[in-house]
Amino acid sequence: MKKKNSLAYKFLYRMNLIWINVAVIILIAGLSFYAYIKDGHPLLFVLSLVLMLLIVGCDIVITVLRRRKVLKEAENLGIVDESGTVCTGLLDAMQLPTFIVSTEGKLLWANMDFKDMCEKVRLRPSAVVEKVFSQEIYGKLTPETEALNGTVEIKTRSFRFFASHVAAGEELAEGGVAICVYFFDVTAVEKLKSLYRTNKVVLGEILIDNYEEIYQANGENVANQVLLAVNEIFAKWIEGKNAIIKGLARERYIIVLTEESLSRLEEEQFMVLESVKKISVGNSIQVTLSIGISSNRLELTDRAFEALIDDDTGDEQFLKAFDDSLPEHFANVDELLNLSLSRGGDQAIVRIGTDKRNTLYFGGSEIDTDREDMVAVRVLAGQLKNAILNSSKVLVMGHAAADLDALGSALAIYRISVSLGKSAYVVLGGPNSQILVMYNTLIQSGEYTGVFISESEALNILDDETLTIVADTFSAKQCESPDVVKNSRNIAVIDHHRRGVDAIEHAIINYTDTRASSASELVVELLRYIFPSEKILKKLEAETLYGGILVDTKNMFFKTGRRTFEVCSYLRQLGVVPVAVRKYIQPSYEDYKKINAIVSGMKFMTINGKGVAVTTCELSRSEANTLAPIAADKMLEIAGVDCSFVIIKQDDDTAIKARSLGEVNVQLILENQAINGGGHFTAAAGLLKNCTPEKAETLLLGILKNEGIKNPD
Repeated sequence: MKKKNSLAYKFLYRMNLIWINVAVIILIAGLSFYAYIKDGHPLLFVLSLVLMLLIVGCDIVITVLRRRKVLKEAENLGIVDESGTVCTGLLDAMQLPTFIVSTEGKLLWANMDFKDMCEKVRLRPSAVVEKVFSQEIYGKLTPETEALNGTVEIKTRSFRFFASHVAAGEELAEGGVAICVYFFDVTAVEKLKSLYRTNKVVLGEILIDNYEEIYQANGENVANQVLLAVNEIFAKWIEGKNAIIKGLARERYIIVLTEESLSRLEEEQFMVLESVKKISVGNSIQVTLSIGISSNRLELTDRAFEALIDDDTGDEQFLKAFDDSLPEHFANVDELLNLSLSRGGDQAIVRIGTDKRNTLYFGGSEIDTDREDMVAVRVLAGQLKNAILNSSKVLVMGHAAADLDALGSALAIYRISVSLGKSAYVVLGGPNSQILVMYNTLIQSGEYTGVFISESEALNILDDETLTIVADTFSAKQCESPDVVKNSRNIAVIDHHRRGVDAIEHAIINYTDTRASSASELVVELLRYIFPSEKILKKLEAETLYGGILVDTKNMFFKTGRRTFEVCSYLRQLGVVPVAVRKYIQPSYEDYKKINAIVSGMKFMTINGKGVAVTTCELSRSEANTLAPIAADKMLEIAGVDCSFVIIKQDDDTAIKARSLGEVNVQLILENQAINGGGHFTAAAGLLKNCTPEKAETLLLGILKNEGIKNPD
């Protein structure tokens, strides 16, 4: 039916009035002649002849006027050749939907194919012109722009458009310039691209974090029941999704799915993580999963498809989109699984493409629990001892703007190395307000002359046999000397933070335990296995370690467990007096005033049932690392505050320090792609480049409302 209407419309549109008049003349002449022959009335015949002559004369006048008008329009639109011959049928002959508008968007001309296109999308031509001009052309096609192209969605169809300036008469368009736009229907291509995106195969691996612990604690029968329960949950989880899960080993599974299915899993926040925690088949240990998935969804670009059409298989965008390497994806999956385990497990990590910054985290919402098994600690203690013994010297460092935990763990590693007969040094750029009192006490003792060295001194003595040990941070960027780490062949990392995407990659030893209270706790545990019957630590070193634990646990309030108290008990045996250690962690009077000023500017709000405290201030970079965390902790002491955020202006950048009481995971909040921070469940930080505090606060609150804080169950 639509085709018939279209043909009728074309017929009427193209019908020439002259031919209609000719038909009328013939009809009148025939009737007059018939009347004259039959009735013999010559007057009627004469009148008919006069009428026919008038019609013919009118036709001649109309034809002349119309031709002049067409010629004028053709000249105005620039569709005449150099000799002046009119080419009015040229654009119609292109068989591409085309229209010409003024630079203000007024429709000047459109061909029949454009009208047919408008019929297909069931919109008036003027409506289509207005949509395309206002959304895609206005303000974009400037006199300096030679041409413009893009893709526009009109109703359910997609069109590729091309727009450029054309010459036009002054009467028709201001300035003698109009805009010619023509279209290609690319609906099928766009749908194929969408199908390609959504149906790309994605690889992943799933690990039951604590299967061995369940097996050892509850026996084989319970462990098998756990596996059956996990398999049932997996079957329900992927039901109705284009995905499969197959077992690789008892506690390992491979998952193969499509990008569309992955998007659905992400929307559901990988609810399987919570489902497996509810398994109760006689297991005394809660079941948790680690999931690593490698995706390539962001690499599909228009340039990639252009390279495909041009057969340019060496183009970078083509390689990213179409030359997926299964071994590379499996390597990514393995790395992500290890990253999840190093962050404490109980989470899913999705990496998009090859850029580590495009990493998404899901789950990990539970506070790390204490771990009874010390086998791993004993094994790592042996590895660390051998690495020290096989080195020429040892360089130790913590993170930049060191606190007592970084300093204490570095001093303990220094003491271990010296006790094993190796030369050792602590790389420290200089004391800050967090460690100033302890640093001065250490120097005044006279036992640490030449122990603390600068970055340049460390680089001068660094050789291929040097062992560089980084404590209390996983990041090369955040450590005291990134250049030393970069140039070291042998690196060991000892940390209690959840690893991020910028973790040191080439470490020969990587001991990360997110369930520990502090790096000091981890180092003391290692020390006790390396020297099981000797107390090698000096009293000042023990006090620094104890102070580090107090700092990271907020005076034993956060993240303490059996292991923490065992380490503190060991340090007490070395002569540590808790009250005396407080002098090393108390802020100065001037710092205390600044902290109070930060807290006094606090704004309190309730988001999804949780109390949120936010304050903004301006501090130097060193103060941001020392005073802002204390201010964030102070805000948590206020009734009703579940999490606190200190937003700090630093030149053109803005830093964020976050703390929580444990019900809100500030690590996941600041790990959002817009911030790219990290840290712990209860303590995290982030840095926004070229961002004002006002924008940072708006961004943070948006994350809190939409993603960061969920309504309580």
